[in-house]
Amino acid sequence: MRRAIAVFFVVVLLGLVSNPVWSAGTLTVTTPNGGQKWTTGKKYTIKWRKGNAGAHVKIQLLKSGKAYKTIKAKTKNDGAFDWTIPTSVTT
Repeated sequence: MRRAIAVFFVVVLLGLVSNPVWSAGTLTVTTPNGGQKWTTGKKYTIKWRKGNAGAHVKIQLLKSGKAYKTIKAKTKNDGAFDWTIPTSVTT
């Protein structure tokens, strides 16, 4: 049976600069925006407003306010990322 999970995301910002130092910018996650129940094994789109976060972002799943799983370590800051929730993700 597929488990329904409450999903809370944070998009951790990876502003790339010419040296290997990371700097954070700002953006706004628009989907999910709190309280959604997403099902493992299904594909969803995580969406955000790009802001000044730089060319790439890191997407993480939070559990009790702490990083639980890295969804994507580095992806283009284009405002959307499709994610199929693995069955290993728990509530």
